[in-house]
Amino acid sequence: MNKLELTAQVLSESCLRYTPSGLPVLEVVLSHKSEVLEAGEFRYIKLKILAVAIGDIATSLSTLLKVGKIFQVCGFIAPISSNSSELRLHLQQAYENKNQNK
Repeated sequence: MNKLELTAQVLSESCLRYTPSGLPVLEVVLSHKSEVLEAGEFRYIKLKILAVAIGDIATSLSTLLKVGKIFQVCGFIAPISSNSSELRLHLQQAYENKNQNK
């Protein structure tokens, strides 16, 4: 299974663009901070992740994903291209987190 869910803050967003075949694409950079329990010890996690929404979800998220807002996001991880080892989150869902405490 390839599924990623996390709470993330939008750090940057691109303008909605379209592929040559007409699919809408929205690219964002997300930030995540949390503490997790690993091997009996708490570990502080702080990361940035590139994310992309393609298709109808890109259009709907283009009005929601604004810099500084916090969202619950869900999607899958894939290489940014067939020849790359760099990963990107492909957004399938995003819900605004009503608790905007950072």
